[in-house]
Amino acid sequence: MKRVLAGFLVFFILLLQAGAGAAAQTPVVRLGNEVLFDSYHYLIKGKRVGLVTNQTGVDSKGKSLIDILAADKSLTLAALYGPEHGIDGAAKAGAYVESYTHPRLGIPVYSLYGKTRRPTAEMLKGVDVLLFDIQDIGARSYTYMSTLNYVMAEAKKYNIPVIVLDRPNPVGGVIVEGPMMEDRFISFVGVDNLPMAHGMTAGELARFFNRKIGADLRVIPMTGYTRQMVFQDTGLPWVRTSPNIQDLDSAFGYMATGLGEGTGIFQADKFRWIGGRGINEVEFARLLNGAGLPGVVFLPEKSGTAGGVRLKITDYRTFNPARTGIYALAFARSLNNFTVPKSGQTSQSIVMFDKIMGTDKIGQYLEQGLSPQQIEANYAPALNRFKEERTAYLIYGDAPYRLDLAGAATERLYGLGVIEGYPDGTFRLANNITRAEFAKVAVIMAGLKNREPLQRSRPSLFRDVLPGSWHAGWVNLAFQQGFVKGYPDGSFRPDENISAAEVITVLLRILGYNDHLTGAWPGNYLDKAAELALTWQMEFSSAAALERGKVFQLTDRILDFDRVSYDAAGKIFRKTGEASLFNQLLESQKLTK
Repeated sequence: MKRVLAGFLVFFILLLQAGAGAAAQTPVVRLGNEVLFDSYHYLIKGKRVGLVTNQTGVDSKGKSLIDILAADKSLTLAALYGPEHGIDGAAKAGAYVESYTHPRLGIPVYSLYGKTRRPTAEMLKGVDVLLFDIQDIGARSYTYMSTLNYVMAEAKKYNIPVIVLDRPNPVGGVIVEGPMMEDRFISFVGVDNLPMAHGMTAGELARFFNRKIGADLRVIPMTGYTRQMVFQDTGLPWVRTSPNIQDLDSAFGYMATGLGEGTGIFQADKFRWIGGRGINEVEFARLLNGAGLPGVVFLPEKSGTAGGVRLKITDYRTFNPARTGIYALAFARSLNNFTVPKSGQTSQSIVMFDKIMGTDKIGQYLEQGLSPQQIEANYAPALNRFKEERTAYLIYGDAPYRLDLAGAATERLYGLGVIEGYPDGTFRLANNITRAEFAKVAVIMAGLKNREPLQRSRPSLFRDVLPGSWHAGWVNLAFQQGFVKGYPDGSFRPDENISAAEVITVLLRILGYNDHLTGAWPGNYLDKAAELALTWQMEFSSAAALERGKVFQLTDRILDFDRVSYDAAGKIFRKTGEASLFNQLLESQKLTK
């Protein structure tokens, strides 16, 4: 009986552990491609979209953004663009990749690692906006971010907006390490003045790149993300980024083991091992383990005739891949005195070792026999200057990033011409909005802006709405359309703050619900708003004045709703999907321009 009970307890503990492991995989980060559809879909609606992506361009459920966009009938997926390794990530490092026609979608798949590494005018023809959605690994020499840089530069030439859908930096946003890229050594394996480990996301890098480029750039941030997160903290599934980066251990080991190009010091087992001929693996491990490098243990191991070490990462948050790589090279040189590759004076004679290092100084330090600590001290001043510079381009901080929903709604409405800011350039989202101001919003939302001038001097049914006043035309038109009503004493009270119940009522009337709803006001309108998820996760008192930020949020939410029509009995009989307010606004903008 005791044995059975013990076995049951072991099983129960294992079951709990399995459950805990499964729970830990629930994503806490919402990717930029998901936030795009949540809050910024209007940026691509009605557009011919070009997508720069590969097999990593998936949402948190693993669904390809290619498929998501192809299924979206509100836009046209016009072209795909693939970086090194191709759009499926299968080509070997450095392998030439051809362009072709997508067999299922029938659209061009342009290679940005074949005849050209920059999208050409022909490739961009007919594209209204470019989306970029590729997972990086946080290393300057990994070429996906170089492709982003080139795409931004070419988009600038042809006045095409670029939208970067942000993703986590797998090795985190805290560790910034390694020698700085000098201008002379900039190339496709180091496209800007960055250290080896930049500690930035794709979106942050795009903002940094844009200081030189000046493209029409938009970054759609992740939500829930913090600088301290490594990829394991996000709960997101890992998708291999290239043939040799199959998992996170390879991604973390990339800078630690892959810096020895041309030295005879090489990586093996997909960046889990580093060594070379003439190296005593036991001594190599002793030197590295004695250096006090955090988050990693080095196990002596031969690879054929080469001696080296296998990396066992013990703490992914403190492990510093770039620093580890510098130490490994310095100790390896002390053991086998490898020949350091040297660049010539011309751009064509710069060796790959210096391109990866971003400078020829590391090679000089190795030849001089400097210790890794001395090498660190030499590149520290330039690195510290970069750490200061990069703060201007960072998006995320120590607290989980939360999207400013009111701000996002305000931006959308402003871009569509629904609202205007104050002369000082602010929107004062904490302030209230008056009944007259919201009458104007209602008219514009309904696509009737061009009719307002005719109503300005016409007689009004309201004794306090005077002909010729700034709001007369808007109130008259809103009343004629059935969006607003007055008070029993014949007034409209245009300067009175509008309440939450009134805002919701006007918005539902714009959608066509009018006063056919069952029940007494305002409960019937509030219930319908809740049913439509119009008020989802919003807190307010229905009778109290509603601040502008929440008014704009509610208003923004109805843009993609379908209108409804009623039969003679007052029952909904038709939903007109083609007449969404967003489409009406676009048409009304054309009429008034």
